[in-house]
Amino acid sequence: AGMVDSLRRMLREEFAIDAIFLGVLASKLRRTDIDGLTRIDAKGSVARAFDNSFRTRLIETGPLDAERARLIFPRAASLPASAAVVPIDKRETLGLLVLGADDAERFQADQGKLFLEMLAELLASSLRARLG
Repeated sequence: AGMVDSLRRMLREEFAIDAIFLGVLASKLRRTDIDGLTRIDAKGSVARAFDNSFRTRLIETGPLDAERARLIFPRAASLPASAAVVPIDKRETLGLLVLGADDAERFQADQGKLFLEMLAELLASSLRARLG
């Protein structure tokens, strides 16, 4: 819970991220009581909506369609105009980190993704140490 809280706070304060979704596949996460961490059912609506991200394990940046945005940010007053969809771990997907921005230009399809890749790997290592 402390790691999740610190990550969310850092992303909001240091990188001005407006919306954050952090989900871990249910098969990897037994607990349901960690604030800010969502269990993703492998056959559920989130897994189906982000199937391409789970299958390819590639980072997607750019606009996020309203249907997928509402699915992962159900309580948001306004949906993000752009997002980075970041699969957690390249070898074996643990989950998904979605960073949303109110600014439509914040995340673009042609932007570099090195920082997001490094963030995903650090997050994967941290989650593995705490989940396994």
